[in-house]
Amino acid sequence: MTVGIDERTEARLRGYVQRLTPAERIRMASMLGVSVDVGGREPPHNAEAEAAVLDSVLTGNAFDEVVEILPDPDAFHIDAHRRIYAAALTTHRLGRPIDVQTVAAVLSDRGELDAAGGVAELARIVGTTPSVSNVAAHARIVREKWRVRSLAGECSAIAAEAYGDYGETGAFLSNASSKVSELAEGERVSRVQMVDEIGRERDAEILAQWRGEREPWGMKGSHERFHVLTQGHGLTEQTYVAADTGGGKSAFALQEAVHLAGRVYQGQTIGAGYMSLEMKSAKGKVSMAGSASFVRKLVKD
Repeated sequence: MTVGIDERTEARLRGYVQRLTPAERIRMASMLGVSVDVGGREPPHNAEAEAAVLDSVLTGNAFDEVVEILPDPDAFHIDAHRRIYAAALTTHRLGRPIDVQTVAAVLSDRGELDAAGGVAELARIVGTTPSVSNVAAHARIVREKWRVRSLAGECSAIAAEAYGDYGETGAFLSNASSKVSELAEGERVSRVQMVDEIGRERDAEILAQWRGEREPWGMKGSHERFHVLTQGHGLTEQTYVAADTGGGKSAFALQEAVHLAGRVYQGQTIGAGYMSLEMKSAKGKVSMAGSASFVRKLVKD
């Protein structure tokens, strides 16, 4: 694992680690949740492949192809790379285009921009990494190194447990064998993000927007509160408004459409179509047939 620390601190840590016995190094690796070779070498990884994948994600439309192979940021060994890819995943989940600026914004919101090397590191990856024609091949290299690291880490944990009170021998060996076989033969599943984790991230974003500390990503409509709570209007997004009869849905939607029509956003002139539908009840069934009250095409000078 690569951590952003100064040279003096790194030298002190290396001196401490060198005084440990192999068994103590294994125990430390298990405690930290990393795989560390008893000789002090870094776990298997390919820095060039990691950078190539990030370059393709930040500069092109390779995200969908990459995420199928690398669903988890932990696949990246280098700490800055891992943080950048995690920010790209969040950027995609929020419906934003993925580029240096949007990923840097997510890192900044998380307080991780400096740890990831800052905007300069993002620009360096984009500016110095050779173009990659087959990003999937590089993504698979990153994945395979990840699997080997995972296996090494699991073996380190098993070794650390073996030095202590591992309990009944048969159960310990069976459990160890199962873990190693699973990692050696199967693919790791994608990282599951809990609903409360997503909610906390979104709450933090809304609070920052409400305080004026950051600007929502999408186009700003006619209502400030709506803009803050929903990230504004995206080019490929659909917004559904639901309320009781007479609740002002049609008026709200018409006001937003008039406000947005004709604006230029991300190099495109925005057009707006407006339709208001009223639902009728016939014999207990809901029908929308023939219930369109009006349709208007809006053009704003």
